Amino acid sequence: YVGADGNGLDGLEKTLDEDLKGSSDPITALRDRKGTLLFGDGLEDERALSGDDVQLSLDLGLQFQAQEDLEAAVRAFEAKAGSAVVLDPNTGEILAMCSAPAFNSNDYSDSPVESRRHHATADRVEPGSTVKIFTIAAALHEGKLQPTEQLFCENGAWSIGGITIHDTHPEGMLTPSQVIAKSSNICAAKIGLALGEAGLYNGLKRFGFGEPTGLGLPGEASGVLRAKGRPWYDVEVAAASFGQGISVTALQMAMAMGAVANGGRLYEPLLVRRVVSASGTVVREDNPTVRREAVSPVAAHLVTEMMTGVVEE
Repeated sequence: YVGADGNGLDGLEKTLDEDLKGSSDPITALRDRKGTLLFGDGLEDERALSGDDVQLSLDLGLQFQAQEDLEAAVRAFEAKAGSAVVLDPNTGEILAMCSAPAFNSNDYSDSPVESRRHHATADRVEPGSTVKIFTIAAALHEGKLQPTEQLFCENGAWSIGGITIHDTHPEGMLTPSQVIAKSSNICAAKIGLALGEAGLYNGLKRFGFGEPTGLGLPGEASGVLRAKGRPWYDVEVAAASFGQGISVTALQMAMAMGAVANGGRLYEPLLVRRVVSASGTVVREDNPTVRREAVSPVAAHLVTEMMTGVVEE
């Protein structure tokens, strides 16, 4: 949104203020005693003063539908806030990104500050069991886990470092696919411990956790993998393996899941496609950019097949 003077105060309007606001140029003019402009001289092409157009990757239909569905979910579950991200995993383009509660950006002063928060990029949340996908992917990538390997889930309770880890549904032996389907904390912890402290940390780091995505919106959080200067203890490695004791943003999670979907490539999120001058000249254009390989294509494909199996008969 922008202030009364047209200056960008938040969002892309603030980040791209220099592109959007245009420029001013003094001209010689003659006014009558009432101040009415009679004629002016020196302004040859008013387009020279116009700001640039910023063209986004957002899909208007998807953005509208995502906002509607998100607000309905926030009401249904009586949530304090929520966010949603829809992206193309093969390019990193953001097709929809919204927060709830929403506000009228044309009258932002009548809304509470919390409503103007970019929940998808500014809120750090404990991701929980969604991280099991990346723990398993990293273990497959490093050769610490085989896709048909049998893991003992301790019948629902397992103690490590004086802490007992529980599963909601007690299980015996499970394959990695079943670990995802049953969402076993214990087996995920064992996989994380097989990777080791450095292996798990580096594996999650490759998926983009613990660092900003580079989107460029004000106030983007980097999330937290661990305290600086201190290694994980075994119980912390176990907890991080199933998404406890760490924090991520919704955008980080979407980009990481996109890396699994596209064959292992972590893209930079792409929201601004191009900036075009008022005369139609392309000032700059952003193309899809791969930050790094999060996991091998084989590991990504295996995990994708496992995830598909969870929702199929």
